[in-house]
Amino acid sequence: MNTPKALHLNIRISELSKNVLQRAAELEGDTLSHFVLSQALESAYKRLSETQIVSLNPEEQQQFFHLLENPPPINGKLSRAIERYKRAKEITLQ
Repeated sequence: MNTPKALHLNIRISELSKNVLQRAAELEGDTLSHFVLSQALESAYKRLSETQIVSLNPEEQQQFFHLLENPPPINGKLSRAIERYKRAKEITLQ
């Protein structure tokens, strides 16, 4: 992202933590701020991808596609959920 830098993030850390981060940044040839930001973003992107991407083994993939092509019949519980959704959608559109 190449957006103007306009926001600040302030954190309090111990002197030991700062020294460790500073040494790691120096090993990377980076500034402390850039190092901390890049590591935090890398960790955040990894965490988000772990929770937003579904991985299936080949057997699960086959079952998933089979169910997409041949969905089970709508049961009472799903039918009631669909009706609740339709009513809620009507209310928000009014």
